[in-house]
Amino acid sequence: MNTSFIGLTAGLTISLVVIIAIAIAVAAAEVFASIANTIVSFRYIRYHFNKNTAKMNGEETANYLLETLGMKDSVKVEKAGFFRSIIFGNSYSARKKTVFLRTHIMRKNSLVAIATASRLVALAVQDKNGDEKFRRKTRMERFTWFAPVGFIPLVIVGLVIDLILTNTVGISTLVFSIIGFLYFLIAVIMYAFTIPVDKKANADALVLLAQTGIISEAEQTKIKKLFDSMILAEISNYILSTIYLIKMFFKILISIFKIKSKK
Repeated sequence: MNTSFIGLTAGLTISLVVIIAIAIAVAAAEVFASIANTIVSFRYIRYHFNKNTAKMNGEETANYLLETLGMKDSVKVEKAGFFRSIIFGNSYSARKKTVFLRTHIMRKNSLVAIATASRLVALAVQDKNGDEKFRRKTRMERFTWFAPVGFIPLVIVGLVIDLILTNTVGISTLVFSIIGFLYFLIAVIMYAFTIPVDKKANADALVLLAQTGIISEAEQTKIKKLFDSMILAEISNYILSTIYLIKMFFKILISIFKIKSKK
């Protein structure tokens, strides 16, 4: 049998195995992310909308914890406005020294409201203590606000330029796609710094709740489950973002090869 034919067959077989393995890994990551997000949604609904014994809403929880910590005068608690709710959700602003809560968290007595408020207060404590990881996250987070959405307008701009100038998809689309890819790459890298900060905030929030005794031990267990599922979802979504980034990279490579082949 021809040696070159055998080598070609072996190479194709190895390539096929690698492609199948990558496809399985991507599918597994997507399933994992889907399950993680489903668990978060299920626990969120269960602990927020079902009947429970929570004695405080989000605003009361945040104010009580801040007062207990002696931070009531330095950190405010406010309702998040329309645009802030859409872009940032429930959040702590280091620049404004303010805990922002959405209306349904601010006003409703639920374990989710207590968990959310206590986690944001824990972030305020990190800010007060000058936690280096928190400061790094704060400096970097502006780059992650609109990713991956920020990638889309850049591609559209390049596409429009190409259609106007050459009536076809070409260099401009590619250039703006590369710019968008680099932006998204930076956002994905920086997003990795947020997970440890959020994990620490969750742990600190549980300590605060245990020390103040505003919820029972059984409720602390439920909130811990909620926090754990939230971190799991963050990790799985980060993995998906990385996969999406890799897909973008290969699409750009394919576009480069197509443009070169036309010359």
